Amino acid sequence: MIHNTKCTMKEVLLSIKEKYLQEGESAVEEDNNWYIYETDDILSLSTPCYIAPRPEFDENEEEIFPEYAIENNMDYSIMPELVADVVINALDQKRDATEKELLRG
Repeated sequence: MIHNTKCTMKEVLLSIKEKYLQEGESAVEEDNNWYIYETDDILSLSTPCYIAPRPEFDENEEEIFPEYAIENNMDYSIMPELVADVVINALDQKRDATEKELLRG
């Protein structure tokens, strides 16, 4: 994933799906040097997201959010491995899974 990118959850899911279908599971698993920041703990396809490098942590082990995420009230972060696992599982069950099916996992 490209760092410092604004997108939607649908775009994240489609990107992972495309990589999985074209390059395979190992390519998806290796592409994990990014994080997803978003505004709500309940995801929809239209949820605004921000893709950034993996976070740093302060001396209290608190995650340091990117400035863009702070300015846009993106209080939640998701590890790409979690989303990738859901997408891979859905595609293993149904190769042509829709975005909604990928979101539900």
